[in-house]
Amino acid sequence: IKNRSSPVDYLVTLEAHQRKMLFTLEMPANIQSDTIKDYYLSTELLLLNRYNIHQLTQYQARSYNDFFLDKTNQQELDDALVLSGDANPETRTMGQQLRDKYQTDEAIIKQALDFFRQQPFYYSRQPASMVTNQADEFLFQYQRGFCEHFASSFVILMRAAGIPSRVVTGYQGMEKNPVGNYYIVRQSNAHAWAE
Repeated sequence: IKNRSSPVDYLVTLEAHQRKMLFTLEMPANIQSDTIKDYYLSTELLLLNRYNIHQLTQYQARSYNDFFLDKTNQQELDDALVLSGDANPETRTMGQQLRDKYQTDEAIIKQALDFFRQQPFYYSRQPASMVTNQADEFLFQYQRGFCEHFASSFVILMRAAGIPSRVVTGYQGMEKNPVGNYYIVRQSNAHAWAE
């Protein structure tokens, strides 16, 4: 990881959420805490505690918002092409057709994005239950879902076309408290997108 910006130092007060994730800005460099001693950076670039957070926790963090990864190792690229079992045959077929028709990854991505733009997709927090082939059902039947439906379907489509992809999760948006001069990031700000 190479940082191209000055560090951002900040204080995080994290509610007990019964998970291992430690909220940080990208790219976390380190944290300092009296209670959190055993944390690591995952391959998805998330800062994780070894144990679930069971109590209100506070820590100083340092992040670099402008960075790039020197290289992606072959195992990460291979993992970003895996399609499990034989699920979502329609999505896989569409991905293979895109690969057969277009010569470059950029052209395939453009066509896939055009598909999302041209079809009547709608964002919904209460989509229909999609159980068997979620990407197929979302892309070709219901076309209603939330960010995870859009991101995961796009990733399956890209992997079927031979383009390494993954779903990334994080937070989008926050609320500034002008009195205390701090930001509140709620679970309702959680978001997923494709990388």
